[in-house]
Amino acid sequence: TAPGVDDDAPAPRAAPALRRAAGVGATPLPGATPAPLSAKPASKNPAAAAAFAAANQALQKGDTNSGIAGLRKAIKLDPRMAVAHMNLAIAYLQTKKPEKAVAEMRVVTHLAPDDAAAQFQLGQLLLDLQRPAEALLPLRAAVKMEPDEQGAQALLARVLMEQKQYPAAYAIWVKLAGVAKHDAEPCLAAAALSNDAFKKPAQAQQWLRRAIAANPRDPRGAMMLARMLTAAGKNGD
Repeated sequence: TAPGVDDDAPAPRAAPALRRAAGVGATPLPGATPAPLSAKPASKNPAAAAAFAAANQALQKGDTNSGIAGLRKAIKLDPRMAVAHMNLAIAYLQTKKPEKAVAEMRVVTHLAPDDAAAQFQLGQLLLDLQRPAEALLPLRAAVKMEPDEQGAQALLARVLMEQKQYPAAYAIWVKLAGVAKHDAEPCLAAAALSNDAFKKPAQAQQWLRRAIAANPRDPRGAMMLARMLTAAGKNGD
């Protein structure tokens, strides 16, 4: 069974050494990267579909201005064509206009609320704009729709840690540790939270031993455990 957690655990100091050593919450979260253009118009309006196709051809040829104008035309003809909003968001990303890309992705998630990929991309965009609190909602939605997607869960857990929502983050890392049995990362993250957020060094040591067992080639677990044991010996614990 996984070590426990206290819901009322105190917040840790900024950037604790154990979290830095684990590489958890200390490095920038991954930002958004342009997704492939979709060529499927999904519109019953022939004029909108034609404008969409022409816009995509322009974008594929590198004519971004014409592509964006064409997508705007397609959207004007069929405002509910989610894929046109999606491609427009991608075009805005490629032209380094992330705020406009976010606006278009919000439309996509409104038109297609069950599209987990759109929710995840919106979350990544918001992270790229250093807006992690806003990113939590679409990331949670993506994970809820695709509960077996480990990458999305790990990203959500990291954002939760950054937002000091430690029990929620810990619960995700515990789940991932049970699924990704040969990945040390979930155990290292759970150890970091156990030591720094929940002030439970013994629990942290259990997680570090699990990290070592999960991936003996990853030196971080052994190094962190050695530091903890050395510090405990110096303190007489």
